[in-house]
Amino acid sequence: MKNNNKSLLYNEKCPLCTSDDCLLYWQGQNPTRDYLHCQHCDLVFVPSRFQLCSEEEKKIYDQHENNPQDERYRKFLGRLFAPMSTMLSKPSKGLDFGSGPGPTLSKMFAEQGHQCAIYDKFYANDTSTLGKDYGFVSATEVVEHLANPKDVFGMLFSLTEKTKGPVGIMTKLHPQDRKSFMQWHYKNDPTHIAFFSHITMEKLAKSYDRDLLILGTDVVIFTNKKRTS
Repeated sequence: MKNNNKSLLYNEKCPLCTSDDCLLYWQGQNPTRDYLHCQHCDLVFVPSRFQLCSEEEKKIYDQHENNPQDERYRKFLGRLFAPMSTMLSKPSKGLDFGSGPGPTLSKMFAEQGHQCAIYDKFYANDTSTLGKDYGFVSATEVVEHLANPKDVFGMLFSLTEKTKGPVGIMTKLHPQDRKSFMQWHYKNDPTHIAFFSHITMEKLAKSYDRDLLILGTDVVIFTNKKRTS
């Protein structure tokens, strides 16, 4: 359900599509912050005034215990890794964007014969990796943290522009009604500030001329556009 009360319109543009038609969607209590809903691309996002600073954000990430030897974590990442692997020729060169404090997906690709670089603004901040061409790009549990998703998605697609390789994303897609969103635990993480839906992903695919594969509620793969003769 959309809130169509124009008096609740914020003076803040959507960070993904830059539309200024963004309405107050929900006022949270834990944490205390507002959520805005873009009427154009269906992104739900947290206004900048409620976002954590980089230091506060990193303190939370430092507590994550993502370990390459953790089979449960590997199984979780496998929901993206398995379908993406079938799309790659060997050997392929890829990038795991937002690899975190315990890079794991890059190791899983390497075990399959691929080369996979890593980038993370806190833990592997080598910006030279962002100026190359790749056969695939992955970003798991990353895009929900982005204050500037328009810029980041543009960059991720540019990295595979020449190869038209897959861009794989893992993030939980937000419910389509406000009541379910109110009860949705994923929105309560203070580092989660951007929430996408299947509608949002479809618009992204169209904008960047890609086909779209959505698997379940948290795996999205953008693939090369199939042309009909």
